[in-house]
Amino acid sequence: VGVGILIGMLVGYLLFRPVKTSFPSFIFPQLSTEGFTRVEDVEVRIIGDQGLIALKADCYALEGVVEDVQAQSIQNALERKVGERPNAHDLVKDMFQFLGIKILMVKLTGVRENIYLSKLLVEQENTLLNLDARPSDAIAIALRVNAPIYVNTTLLHTLGKYVC
Repeated sequence: VGVGILIGMLVGYLLFRPVKTSFPSFIFPQLSTEGFTRVEDVEVRIIGDQGLIALKADCYALEGVVEDVQAQSIQNALERKVGERPNAHDLVKDMFQFLGIKILMVKLTGVRENIYLSKLLVEQENTLLNLDARPSDAIAIALRVNAPIYVNTTLLHTLGKYVC
């Protein structure tokens, strides 16, 4: 009986699904944003050979240190700049666009041994991928295509600085 209900829900969804979304979060829980806060602003500072990235949301700023090259790529994305020679993030954006791959969102999911973890969720036709990615790479790519960035709310409130 449970399987029949699930199949009925899936068939109903496929027949009457909203135009905006391809995959329902009740079948693909990785698409759920429950327990996550949408990033409202991304700030970058480059100091010598390091960059400082701040993700701001819900009156908190979650900061992380990245390589200067990563910080510059994120800054370029924020400023909508592409150099004479596109970098790897520009190349990924162009390849995804050419192949019909849509970036659904980036989720900063946790931290392990002082290293932030993230997922890059992408779809192509009927395929959904939940890819592990360095947060700096995922952010740099998401900013280039205006994809939303989410941060685990507990992580944001625990490790973030209150800025309001």
